[in-house]
Amino acid sequence: MEYTYYLVYGTHYTDFRQDHKNAKIGEILYKKREMAFSATLAAQFSDCPLEYTANLLGGKWKIKLIWTIYEAKNIRFNQLKRELDGITDMMLTKILKELVAEDIICRTQFNEIPPHVEYSLTETGLKLVQSLSAIREWTKEQQEKKE
Repeated sequence: MEYTYYLVYGTHYTDFRQDHKNAKIGEILYKKREMAFSATLAAQFSDCPLEYTANLLGGKWKIKLIWTIYEAKNIRFNQLKRELDGITDMMLTKILKELVAEDIICRTQFNEIPPHVEYSLTETGLKLVQSLSAIREWTKEQQEKKE
């Protein structure tokens, strides 16, 4: 598996191999070459708030995942996987990490026997769900007009 190394300066990423030979540990992000920058990084470079939202929520699973967590209040990884029929472990993990980084969902780890992790919406995530609810109502109205 081939990796590209990026050095992090705030929100600016430079190719490590070309520019910085002696970076400190912790400054390097490992990304698979085949993977594009996540929606989180792409959104940081956008000036338009709607582009930011489109990048943040884009894809097949993110809105479904946010809505599933909203309905469940607190939910474990395997419960999420069952609710989102067809999603792979790798994709679910990737999306969860992105949404945690954007402060949309909260990851709570319980250090008990057996250890487990639960996901819930943050205050930011709850505000997002309110906006999504308004969009949902608007969509219903538009669909009814077309019928």
